[in-house]
Amino acid sequence: MLSSGSISLLKYLNDKMIIAAENEQYEIAQDIKESINALSFYSQSQTVELQNNKNIDVIAFVEKDGYLSIQMFFYRKGLLLSKNERVIEITNSKKESIEQFISQYYGINLKPDLIISNEVFDSQIKVQQPQKGNLKKIIDNAVKNASDNIEIKLAEFVRNEELTVGAMRELEKVLGLKNINHILMIDNSNTNNTNPVSAIISYRNGIKQKKEYRKYSLVLNDRLADVDYMNQGVKKYFEKNKDVKPDLFIVDGGIAQVNEVKKIIPHLKVIGLVKNDKHVTDGIINTDGKRIEIKSKILLNFLRGIQQEVDRFAKFAHTSRRDKASLEGILSSIPGIGLKTESRLLEEFKTYAAIYNAPNEKLEKIVSKKIAVIIKETLKGTNE
Repeated sequence: MLSSGSISLLKYLNDKMIIAAENEQYEIAQDIKESINALSFYSQSQTVELQNNKNIDVIAFVEKDGYLSIQMFFYRKGLLLSKNERVIEITNSKKESIEQFISQYYGINLKPDLIISNEVFDSQIKVQQPQKGNLKKIIDNAVKNASDNIEIKLAEFVRNEELTVGAMRELEKVLGLKNINHILMIDNSNTNNTNPVSAIISYRNGIKQKKEYRKYSLVLNDRLADVDYMNQGVKKYFEKNKDVKPDLFIVDGGIAQVNEVKKIIPHLKVIGLVKNDKHVTDGIINTDGKRIEIKSKILLNFLRGIQQEVDRFAKFAHTSRRDKASLEGILSSIPGIGLKTESRLLEEFKTYAAIYNAPNEKLEKIVSKKIAVIIKETLKGTNE
């Protein structure tokens, strides 16, 4: 349960985080956000434990000014595993908004055995409103925290919504388009032209849609050209997602990349994000080769944020492919290990990286102690 002092500190940190973000001090803003998360989780760590083995989600709803503050506790086998909190706008009725949230949330997340809540709503999952005992204490605690946090979360939600909506409207104005809702952006990543990948991320109404992120391994090209990788990545994406029709497709690059992508998807609006002499993104380039300076700070921060996100995801995808390539096939080349033993190891540990990180005693359940030592030494050599 949050104390009054904790609530004041959270509000202070939240204000500092917003100021840092507005001043483009993103590392400082991220550090403050991590402090907020740590303080929030510590304040919740005294939540009552459950004496049962069920998977239970505790969800409290508190209404204010047309919004719902939602506090979620996730119990697994009786222990508080994690928590989540958010604010949503009430669109029709409170009950309909709650049921829509529950349907959407559990459409993409694991369903528990039971939901404990302070509200009555229809759900395919069993829902209880406890009147006594530990479950009553837990839902009361969740309601209290939803109430305590609503001022902070509501202010943050409204401000983020205003900034996002503002950025989208500015983007429509700059490009002369109407109703930009769905945005895709592509970027490539490789190391010295090895293990190249394309990454495509998705935003709807200015919000990341991580479930819609996609990454593709590419074929090495003779030209060592980024535009060739763009070509491969876009083709692979739309071959597998024929029904996806974004309102805007963004490439991380200039006119060459824009024109290459436009050849593949001529029916879609394509732009590129370009950098200035200081290698800082400050403009848009369209298929006519016209460079448009981004004067709106809100729009600039929004587009840079998308650019940073696709860069992060592309590098993650490349690193994963590179690490797999560095370990794959190594095992079967070790004396004493054949394809059969390699298959047994993969069946147990699932990935080569997991085999590399496994302690010797776990490896010895599959192979001899001697072979386990050789495996670790061999794989260590490939990772140095």
